Amino acid sequence: MKKILVSAVVASIFTNITASANAAGKNTLSLDYAQSHLQFKDEEFKDKPKGVNIKYRYEIDNHWGFIGSLTYTHQEDYLKLNNIKLTDVDMYYSSLNFGPSYRFNKNISIYGLIGAARARIEAKSPLVSTFKDTETELVYGVGLQINPVKNLAFDVAYEYSKLSFEHSNLKDIKFGTWMLGVGYRF
Repeated sequence: MKKILVSAVVASIFTNITASANAAGKNTLSLDYAQSHLQFKDEEFKDKPKGVNIKYRYEIDNHWGFIGSLTYTHQEDYLKLNNIKLTDVDMYYSSLNFGPSYRFNKNISIYGLIGAARARIEAKSPLVSTFKDTETELVYGVGLQINPVKNLAFDVAYEYSKLSFEHSNLKDIKFGTWMLGVGYRF
């Protein structure tokens, strides 16, 4: 009886070590379409900055890992008066985030992100000098990765930041960015 108990414990330990080794070192690289929604004084901007997001995920064991995310969106617009174009306006948004990931099973995992967001506004006009303003603030987000098959990952995420531009009257602009993409797990 004692030999059977010892054999069962050794087999259990070996199985857990093997299972952990199978998940350890797994990586996922995903490329996402990103679209930011801007809200200023309870009014949403009509045009949505669009861009790209790239994520890299490393799994430490069967459940826990780390993820890094880089997002870039851009929107060109202009101000006009009586159908006369007065000023070109460019809005740039980028963020760099890191955080933990947790895998529930072989198909579904979630992650949280925290980092820095940077936004820049440029206004160019032939009538007035060029105006530029840049702001950096905290950004945070959450995401979900689904692995329907071994090497494929679908990624959906949302990040949020609130920025106030110091040199203009643009205060408390809320940036909410949705990301949707596909990745390769290796």
